[in-house]
Amino acid sequence: MKHRPKVRKQARYGGEGPGFDYRLECTCGHRTDWTPIPGASEQAKTEHLEAVAVPEEDRCRDPKTHKTRWWEFCPVCAYQLALPGFEEITA
Repeated sequence: MKHRPKVRKQARYGGEGPGFDYRLECTCGHRTDWTPIPGASEQAKTEHLEAVAVPEEDRCRDPKTHKTRWWEFCPVCAYQLALPGFEEITA
């Protein structure tokens, strides 16, 4: 499942006056409650991505070239063996 979280912004008109509410929504179905604090939704986004991220060894070492996100599985980088003589070098 691909995770594409976005922070949504909605106008609010109520007893506290006009303002905005924010909520995290992800394509996997995960969503948070509306909150007037934008930083809370950004923090929830970071926590969600850290929770669903693949193990470090399966993550992409060059996301820009391979067009993957840092939290996703990379079929190009995963399961690659080190070249003989370069086992000590880490990426």
